[in-house]
Amino acid sequence: MKKRILSILMVVCMVAAMFPAVALAAEGTYGEFTVTGDNLSGVSYEGGVLTVSSAAPVTISQTAGVGSSTTDRIEVTSVANITLNGVNIDVSSTEYTAAFRITSSAGEVNITLATGSTNTLKSGLECAGLQKDTTAEGTMLTIDGTGTLNAIGKDDFNYAGSGIGGGYKKAGSYITIAGGTVNAIGGQRCAGIGGGHQATGSSITITGGTVNATGGNMGAGIGGGSWSTGSNITISGGTVNAIATGYAEGIGKGGNGTGSTNITITGGNVKASSIGGPPTNGVANVYQAVIPIAGDTTGDIDVNSMTFTSNGSAYTYNMTGTKSILESGTGKVYVYLPGSSGGTATSANYGGITYVATVKNDNKAVFAPPSYSITYNLDGGTNNVTNPATYNVATATITLANATKTGYTFAGWFDAATDGNRVN
Repeated sequence: MKKRILSILMVVCMVAAMFPAVALAAEGTYGEFTVTGDNLSGVSYEGGVLTVSSAAPVTISQTAGVGSSTTDRIEVTSVANITLNGVNIDVSSTEYTAAFRITSSAGEVNITLATGSTNTLKSGLECAGLQKDTTAEGTMLTIDGTGTLNAIGKDDFNYAGSGIGGGYKKAGSYITIAGGTVNAIGGQRCAGIGGGHQATGSSITITGGTVNATGGNMGAGIGGGSWSTGSNITISGGTVNAIATGYAEGIGKGGNGTGSTNITITGGNVKASSIGGPPTNGVANVYQAVIPIAGDTTGDIDVNSMTFTSNGSAYTYNMTGTKSILESGTGKVYVYLPGSSGGTATSANYGGITYVATVKNDNKAVFAPPSYSITYNLDGGTNNVTNPATYNVATATITLANATKTGYTFAGWFDAATDGNRVN
């Protein structure tokens, strides 16, 4: 009997050993943040600051029950891999305080925006929304994922900060955006993405995602703060909207800056209030082409590539990473084509539709789908003046008004005089 019990115990032990151990992620509460990860030894909290000091991947979220925003903040002091999953930090009323600061001792920092999450960073006097104090090569900040990031620098005429990049009189450089929806708003005289007041913005790369970058007065959308240059800015994919005012460039230098250099656009859907340089594709200067995409114009069209005909030859423009079109409701995409002043491309093809270049001036080309005439057989009647004479595939649904004829009642529009189908 004892031998039988022993053998049963041995079998049970052997079966248990066959199943691998499952490592459960650790979780901890740090102030008003909850942090999860396999290794939290590099996470600490003191005086309202959550500090990440190791490369171990961690996910930071706002603790359940915390109000809509918190004044607790995040600092990174080393190489780091952080997922933001719904943090809302507002320290805009606290001087010299950044909502999220990458300190001068940090290395490469990767931030992933969790799917479905919205993350907001609002900073105080002299600080960027997402402040990057490192400016040396090897300290790249990379933002990726599918969530949303709102980074808002302090908006003060004298002591503002960029949306993402440098604080007051601090440069913003080595920044890459590869995914997610990133809304970056700079304060007065600061870039949306790039330098603070009187500071440069450089080595900024966008490969995907949707990026809306707005500079404060005299700050570039992407590039330099006031009186400063924007350089080494590369866009190869994604949807980018860069806006600047006060003599600043949408992509390039800040207001009263001395110049913009090495601005390269090889893909994506890029709209900017202006671009310094002139921009190139890495080989030749490029000019802007505007194309109203046919069909659904709600802003949800995926555009992967477009083929253009130039001087009898076809070439393809890379739209990888473009997830939606700009100007929701009007359906326009913006591409940058190589060529001389005024451009050389004569047609474009997307989705089996050929778009023809109709206007070329000021280094811009405006394309439009082919237009077709509408013929009305009125049989002696009078057409309504609101009925169109032409249409194209980008035209919204046409509603035809009734024609009139003395002594007759209008029965409707048909596509043939006899046995035709009613046109609604």
